[in-house]
Amino acid sequence: MKLKALGLRREGAVLTLLVAVLLLVGCGRSEKDSAAPVPQSAQTSSAPAVRHVAVERRIVHDVLDLPAKVQPDPTKLVRIYPPTSGRVVSVAVKPGAHVRHGETLAVLQSGDVGTARADFTKAQIEANRATRAMQRIKSLYEHGAAAEKDYIEAQATAGSAHAELERASQRLSLLNLSAQANSDRVGLAAPTDGVVLEVSAAPGEFSKSLESSNPILTIADLTTVWVVADLYEKDVAKVRPGVR
Repeated sequence: MKLKALGLRREGAVLTLLVAVLLLVGCGRSEKDSAAPVPQSAQTSSAPAVRHVAVERRIVHDVLDLPAKVQPDPTKLVRIYPPTSGRVVSVAVKPGAHVRHGETLAVLQSGDVGTARADFTKAQIEANRATRAMQRIKSLYEHGAAAEKDYIEAQATAGSAHAELERASQRLSLLNLSAQANSDRVGLAAPTDGVVLEVSAAPGEFSKSLESSNPILTIADLTTVWVVADLYEKDVAKVRPGVR
């Protein structure tokens, strides 16, 4: 019995020793795994970026950022309105086009054109008739065959007729019409050199005269422009003449 118990003790000791050896080997492997080197990319990504610069003295300027927009010089902006009511026949330019002084930008068809030409023709006939009548009375007055009051009245009539002719001529000039033409169309000419900013009419559209609040075209001279900024009340003290 004693020998049998001694054998069991030896077997238990051997088993205990084997378990201890296995535990030590497992711990060694876990320590090696935990101590595995970290990839270089992971080290660089986690490390803070440090940049070394030399210290120097600088003047820090106070910068004021303001919302702004570029717009034409208001004194060089021209809005072209139709001189008479009529239908828009054609528009010869588009936004962004460069135009010259006197260039035809659009064409209108209007019944007022015929009326203006008829008024001019009538005024021209009356002025010629009044001039001949005055010359005849003047000749009679110089020879004592006509009274002075008749000569003065003829002068006044001739002056009134010529004034009416001048008015009718200015009307044709305003409409950009020729007295010799007989068309019912009128062209809108560019009053100055510039760039077309906006076209507000299309062919077939009926456009009113100067009473309309919408121009047919808008042109501007863009050789100089304005930069208009919105300045808030809290920043007024920071702005002075000559400050950049």
